Amino acid sequence: MFAEDEVYLAAVMFGPIVLWLVHNRTSVDERHVGLICAAIGVSALSICFGLESELRRHIPALAVLLYVAVAAHSGWRVPVPRTSTA
Repeated sequence: MFAEDEVYLAAVMFGPIVLWLVHNRTSVDERHVGLICAAIGVSALSICFGLESELRRHIPALAVLLYVAVAAHSGWRVPVPRTSTA
């Protein structure tokens, strides 16, 4: 299915981001995990329906993973809205 060179190039594309996520795994919360699952789903769909010879088919999943890696590294959290105590 994949040529040997394409496997190496895919590893080079995803490797640094995955290592960055592993390094910051203590900062990853359930929102980040949801985005990681979405990236895996997009990647699976692009493998099924994309052209085999194109590594560009993984760019959407790569962009989502990069967003999660930056958000986890910066400690980004969505603020929880305060409820009124009145």
